[in-house]
Amino acid sequence: MTRILVVDDDADLRRVLGRFLRGAGYVVGEATNGREAITAYRSEPADLVITDMYMPDSDGVDVIMRLRSEFPTARFMAISGGGFADPTHTLETARGAGALGTLSKPFTRASLFRVLSDCLDSQLVVTHGD
Repeated sequence: MTRILVVDDDADLRRVLGRFLRGAGYVVGEATNGREAITAYRSEPADLVITDMYMPDSDGVDVIMRLRSEFPTARFMAISGGGFADPTHTLETARGAGALGTLSKPFTRASLFRVLSDCLDSQLVVTHGD
């Protein structure tokens, strides 16, 4: 079964995402911040990490970069309401760090599953610097 790790400091959003994803047949793990996400992924890697960009302790870019350095084939989807910044800029930064897909909050169930499907179907290409 496909395992997805949902990383967000908003308990209500984690609960809703978990319900949507479990209802679609995914196995779901949860983390409330970046530090927990890294620990959770190390103990049980996921097929996809859905991470919020603004969280206490460690933000989404940090999660992506740290996990990508340990697990080069890890897949990420970034979500953001923007916080103090423009969500478009924040999500572009996430793509630059390695997110395969992005979603601005609030989002619909349909858009969640469209981006999720794109991320899971994506042919991940890992490049290494010279």
